[in-house]
Order: sequence, then C-alpha cells, then structure tokens
Amino acid sequence: MAKSVEVLFRSLPTKTYGFYERNQASVLLDLTLPEVEVKLDMRHHDRDIDAIFNDPANQPFALFELDRLVRLERQ
Repeated sequence: MAKSVEVLFRSLPTKTYGFYERNQASVLLDLTLPEVEVKLDMRHHDRDIDAIFNDPANQPFALFELDRLVRLERQ
C-alpha cells in the first residue's frame, strides 16, 4: 500500500486523511483480431447501464481486470 493523495473533507477542514491504495491490473488488448471472439453478458440493476453493455453495436476492443484496495488514514 502506498499513499497517493491527501484527502480534505469540507466538513472537517482541520483534519487531513491519507489515501492509501494498492492496484493490480490485467489487460487483454486487441480483441479486434478476426480469430478472437468475445462474449460479454452484463446484468446491472440500472437499466441504462444494461442497455449500454448489451447493445450489439458496443463491441469491446480491450478488456481489463482491476483489483484495488484502498484505505483512509487520519493524520
């Protein structure tokens, strides 16, 4: 974990909080190759988001997986 920013809340102007995070990502690029076939099924509680992801015209050109762990620490 490493500190990335200092957070200052408007309701607590005299206190700062360190924002610590650790990120790990995996990226799969160039899904546009003819030999690559990707099928993505998405179900979300928001119908607009469902419509965006399930639109056949929205073909992904890259996929990534992000694992992020964050922690706020009062200073």
